Amino acid sequence: MDNEKNEPGVELTDDKGRPVTFHYNRERRLAKAPQRVRELYETSGSRGRGPLRGLTASRPGVFVFLSIITLCIMLVLYSRLMNRDAGEATLGNNTLRISAQSSGGASDVTVIKTAAQDDARTGPVRVGVAAADGGEGALPVQGEDLYFTSAAREDFHFSVPFTGTKLYVLLEMGEERVLVTVTPESKNRRRLP
Repeated sequence: MDNEKNEPGVELTDDKGRPVTFHYNRERRLAKAPQRVRELYETSGSRGRGPLRGLTASRPGVFVFLSIITLCIMLVLYSRLMNRDAGEATLGNNTLRISAQSSGGASDVTVIKTAAQDDARTGPVRVGVAAADGGEGALPVQGEDLYFTSAAREDFHFSVPFTGTKLYVLLEMGEERVLVTVTPESKNRRRLP
């Protein structure tokens, strides 16, 4: 080739002296295309591109998109529910980890409070503990009063005069309440918090 520049609109010649044009003209290419291709280009050009547009462009795509959203929501809800059964909760922007150990006819309950943020609430906390399998009649209930301070971590320990396969622990701080289900462990297999 005679000319080394490869810019659009510049005419070059090949070995036989014929002009070679290096530019792209969409309108000229579409004029030579079949009618179906031109219609497809005209309808798809008005809509933007992107992953969300691609998923919602057709009915099966919308179904897949809604399935993905539903699955994500179910996973979040499931993890929240499983977290509650594991003895973890949030109360007044404080993260709580609750565990229990049983020995004989009593249970030792441990509440570990971690201030997750600077705006974590402080103040009195009412705690009610009940056995989930109290048998017929009223469930045995034990109440305790705790006081959350501004410390980053606080540990609270108290005993209740009953045990069960599961304990319901209700914590109340002002108008905010949270119910956590805890499975007591045997004292000889105690887990460190």
